[in-house]
Amino acid sequence: MSNKVNDLKRCLIPRARSVDIKSFKILFFRSNHILMGLVVLAALSYSYFSDPEFKEYIKETINYEDSIKSTYQFYKEAIDARGGTYQEFYTEQFPNYYDEFIAIFLLFFILIIPWLLYLFWPQRCPVRVDKERNLIYTWSWGKLYASRFDNLNPKKQETAHFLEVRGGWGPLVISLYPAGSSKAKRVSIGSYIPKFNYQNHQLLGFIKNYLNGFTAIPSDFKPERGLLEKTLVKDRGFPEEEKLNKAINEWLEKESS
Repeated sequence: MSNKVNDLKRCLIPRARSVDIKSFKILFFRSNHILMGLVVLAALSYSYFSDPEFKEYIKETINYEDSIKSTYQFYKEAIDARGGTYQEFYTEQFPNYYDEFIAIFLLFFILIIPWLLYLFWPQRCPVRVDKERNLIYTWSWGKLYASRFDNLNPKKQETAHFLEVRGGWGPLVISLYPAGSSKAKRVSIGSYIPKFNYQNHQLLGFIKNYLNGFTAIPSDFKPERGLLEKTLVKDRGFPEEEKLNKAINEWLEKESS
């Protein structure tokens, strides 16, 4: 059974008395951010190198001071004749570039926004499989969402998005519930990109076997981090233990009432 658990190194983070399973959705979103960034970069690069007018527009806007100087030199005799100066001419011409500055800023913003989202969008709180309490739960926006295994209502999603020709990269989707409520929060778990097809679907069997004591985390188990997990911000996680335990106890009390 340990070999099966080792297959899930990219999904699992062992704890002292529990196991955390990574959130699938944000990892998937980050891959989309990279894809979108590459598409925008390719489109702008193509326009720059294939369209002389666009290329000249970019250069002229960036080197606006040289453009103003060039124009000044062209009209210098007339400007001198009426007693004008270069500084006055510069002050008059500079507002003409406002629209170009805004356009360049928007192009730059469109180019970098996917990469900013990738670098600074934190990973969601993982889903914890608590063997001691026989409970599966996560934390979202200051609230605990939990479930027993029999109420997970799992769905093994075949694909992550419509671009996949074949199935195998999709997440395991489960239902978690706020305290005293039957309104489910659907949570996608697993890693993206998985190491092999249908890797994330194996999580359902792992959760069941782990809770029932049929599966344990090997002593040599070392979690793996994929490229999409390496960002500049701290991932979201559970609150301090006292607050978390209080929320879990409240959930259990409402479950039994």
